[in-house]
Amino acid sequence: MSSKRTSIPNLSNGADCPEIDSEKWAIDCSHKRSRKALHKGVDISQQRGTPIRAVADGIVVGRFLNEGNKKGTEVMLRHAPEQTGIGFWTYSQYTHLQEMCPLPIGKTSNTGKMGKRGRRDALHFAILYSTYPQWSNDGTVVTPKDGYVMDPNAFYRLQPPYDSRSLSSLPDEQKGVPTPYMKNDGSFDPPNTKRI
Repeated sequence: MSSKRTSIPNLSNGADCPEIDSEKWAIDCSHKRSRKALHKGVDISQQRGTPIRAVADGIVVGRFLNEGNKKGTEVMLRHAPEQTGIGFWTYSQYTHLQEMCPLPIGKTSNTGKMGKRGRRDALHFAILYSTYPQWSNDGTVVTPKDGYVMDPNAFYRLQPPYDSRSLSSLPDEQKGVPTPYMKNDGSFDPPNTKRI
């Protein structure tokens, strides 16, 4: 999978996005490990304990402590097409959480097995998608039926394409994605968004 940039967030009204560790997603980390390894999301650095909100309404389909695993404490949600306004099923993954919260998501931390260097506090965030509503949970991982990993920025596109190959083929001027968000007062920009 190419790590070429496929899309770029574009927030309105002077809003700023938290720092993302990489300008690319789905980075091949095989050179750092003894086996093939693909980082299938982005890491969003934030201060430990920062509350994390779900990107859209959905149901919890996986909650894992992942002891001895690089992901650490994890929550995974499934979002129906009517909950996102996208014509297929999406799944949002949140890992490195501080603790398993009784709420659907949690707070930023750095849980998970680390390599030789320390990990800073961050949220690992990933989006998967499928045209089928079925999924499985084997107690360790949630797998959407015929699912694919999506560039998290593509989740906010208002129209296709959503797949990485098509997105990376777009001219650079078409890679900007108008990204809705929640303001500090709890309101949304734009007001009618289903995704934040």
